[in-house]
Amino acid sequence: MATAVATECLEASVPGMRARPSDIDWLIPFALIVAVEMLIAGTIELSVTYSLLAFTGAGALAIAWLLLWLLRSIRNGLEHPLTALANIIWAHRGRLLCAVIGIQIAAFGISAFSILKAQIPVFVPYYADHALADFDLWLFGRDAWRWSAQHFGTLLSPISAIYGAWLMTQFIAFSAVLISKPTPLKSQAIIAYGLMWLLIGIILACGCSSVGPIFFDRFYGGQRFADLDEFLRPALGVTRIADLLWARQINGDTLVGSGISAMPSLHVAGTVWLALIIRRAWPRLAVIGWAYFAVIYLGSIMLGWHYATDGIVGAFGTLVIWIFAGKIMHWRRWIRLISMPGRTAADPSPGPA
Repeated sequence: MATAVATECLEASVPGMRARPSDIDWLIPFALIVAVEMLIAGTIELSVTYSLLAFTGAGALAIAWLLLWLLRSIRNGLEHPLTALANIIWAHRGRLLCAVIGIQIAAFGISAFSILKAQIPVFVPYYADHALADFDLWLFGRDAWRWSAQHFGTLLSPISAIYGAWLMTQFIAFSAVLISKPTPLKSQAIIAYGLMWLLIGIILACGCSSVGPIFFDRFYGGQRFADLDEFLRPALGVTRIADLLWARQINGDTLVGSGISAMPSLHVAGTVWLALIIRRAWPRLAVIGWAYFAVIYLGSIMLGWHYATDGIVGAFGTLVIWIFAGKIMHWRRWIRLISMPGRTAADPSPGPA
């Protein structure tokens, strides 16, 4: 009885997802995507650093969740909660092992991504900023950051804080997906996540090599975005990060967090990814996911990291990748049905939507 109640507590932590036979559906494609990144990068020198960061973060989240679970179990009158918890961990050892492997694969992927991002101007020298800035000027009648500052400038501090927490939000969301039950949605989300970092963060970023408004004057010279620096002065975190990124770019560093790339916006792409998951898993909360997307998109422009077009391309690219990842799951489902004796394509089996 205790184990059943505890299992219900664990499964209730990520609602809206139905059971699926295996985590292999996402693990193998995700590993292959990261392997491509590693081959392109040619090195994984940052892998140890990112592995330590990833597992430290995952460990902190696990401890926080365990404490909350124990408090909830005690409040619900669950007898022998530690024994029940041990039984749950053992019962779900396969899923937890896949999650651990997934975290390590992601660490390899981020390591390769950081190296490749720092080398974008080596592959394709920055060139697209003038065209992107001029398009903003045509679209808004002025620079896009000026439009956002005029209408939402009083929200600079909270938007800056929310934008600054993007990476942590993504890490928590990705970790939650990793430990959720195997489902078509889980597989689709993880495959899409890997493709997003590779195709949007590296391939498209090389094709549209740009530094963004916040670095425009430093790279190209002139005073076109001098007023942006003045506007951002109260947001000390933004200016300090910009100075750090610029110093690393000048020095040719490939340290954690190095690299400058504006088009397309991976920040916006990541929030679309998260919004799509929320829409599928918790339809009633979809408005929260899309509201978060709107704040990040607005922040990407107001804080000078991106041109307006950067976020549009990032969002559209993620939608295409999400659909493609769903097609991959559809193809794998048909392969499984064909390969299983006694099963037909008409048999009920959940698929991606």
